[in-house]
Amino acid sequence: DLKTVLTATQQHRGIGNVVLNGDERVKEKWLGKRAEVNAAWANAATHLDPAWSAALAEFTQTRESWNSLAAKVDTQSAGGAFAEHTELIDKLRVLIQSQITILWSLFSDHL
Repeated sequence: DLKTVLTATQQHRGIGNVVLNGDERVKEKWLGKRAEVNAAWANAATHLDPAWSAALAEFTQTRESWNSLAAKVDTQSAGGAFAEHTELIDKLRVLIQSQITILWSLFSDHL
């Protein structure tokens, strides 16, 4: 689910900040967390309803933001990586809120 993506992304940001500030001792943990974020995205994709085209487009765009970040994060400054993670986390929060709104709309239509 997207909450798992959000939490793992926040953790990846924190561990990455430590690594990019020079502490290589947690680099393996950071790489493992990156794999966890990728797995969480893959799992979340299996739960999307294709009928929700607007949410699907937003999901795809946000996932592409993660893929772009993950591909270059090793070469970024700590500040740049932190800022880009934070931007992605904000997009995830919007995406989660939009899914809640859609679900509520569907639910309330049947009341």
